[in-house]
Amino acid sequence: METHFASVNHKMSKLKSLIKRLIPEPTIVKLMQLYRRFDLFLIRMFAVTGFTASIYYCFVNRQFYREHRATLLGRIRYHQMNQTDHLSNALLRRNVHRLEKGLIMRPRKNV
Repeated sequence: METHFASVNHKMSKLKSLIKRLIPEPTIVKLMQLYRRFDLFLIRMFAVTGFTASIYYCFVNRQFYREHRATLLGRIRYHQMNQTDHLSNALLRRNVHRLEKGLIMRPRKNV
């Protein structure tokens, strides 16, 4: 998979150098400013609710694509490990963390 990313990066680098040769620098700067203003407009429009924010990151900006998938795969693995007879390291760490957090919480709740 890393070779795929290296290939894509190489192609993007070639495309950027071609654009820099064909389009004058002041025009590139103005286009980038226009892009930033349009992106800010989209961000403000989609930030209204969590649902519209998800639509933004699904269709407009794929920046968190890998993180979304990794989170879901981690949750699947967590549940698979908990179905076995032995206690998983992840579950043990999670429960210890919950206990520690409860012990240091101020003010403590009455039991």
